This record gives sequence, structure tokens and C-alpha cells, in this order.
Amino acid sequence: GKFPPNATHSAYIDAIRRHAGASADLVLKSPTEAIVEVGDLIWNPRKKKPPTEYVPPANFNEAIQRLKAGQYFDSHVDIVVEVTANSCSSIGGNVSNLDIGGSVTRSTWRVADGKLSDPRKQWIGIVKNGL
Repeated sequence: GKFPPNATHSAYIDAIRRHAGASADLVLKSPTEAIVEVGDLIWNPRKKKPPTEYVPPANFNEAIQRLKAGQYFDSHVDIVVEVTANSCSSIGGNVSNLDIGGSVTRSTWRVADGKLSDPRKQWIGIVKNGL
């Protein structure tokens, strides 16, 4: 298999990170380092509605530490479908996290110097897609 599917996004991101059942052409990078390209997967934690003690990982390093400890967490991944000098567009399924019916949404995010830099989401990773 080139891609290890899992309903828990952080679980398949972890498989990509470890190259466990995932193509070596999929490489997890920090969003502060990676230049965004069409086909990349952009990853952010989901926030839970209060009341909850859950705190999502704050950044790439914290997300990696949780994955290394076997602590999967709620997160979401979109695929980048367009990149311009100042933005990228992505498509994601079940963006609204609906229990029934789901949703597919196209979103546009800010890019600066080729890197994802949109403060509306807490970006914790980019999977470079060399498939």
C-alpha cells in the first residue's frame, strides 16, 4: 500500500511519519519548513467543544512527541489543489465533522514565501506528496 487509510487522521499521519505501510514518497514535514505544493496534505488538530480537558498539540514538535508516545488525537487533513503566490486552496472531506452525511469543503489559506501561514488554523504538519 502506498497510503495507510485510517478514520483517525493522526494515526495515518503517524504511519506516514514512520513509513509503516506508507510509501516512502509521502514525507511528513513541519509547516514552518515545507513549501506548499499541489498534492500536499495539510494537517491541523481539531478542537473539541467544551467542557473538555483535551488540549490539541500546539505545533509540529508537540504533535510528533504525542505520536511517538502512541497518543493519537483528533485532527483533520486536506489535500492542496491549487497554489498561487499568496494562497493555496485545499479540499477536505467532513470538514464540519458531521456525524451523518459528512461534507466536502474547498478552502483558501494564506501563503507567505511559499509556506502555509494562515493563522485561522493551527497547522501542525504537511505531508509532501511525491507519489
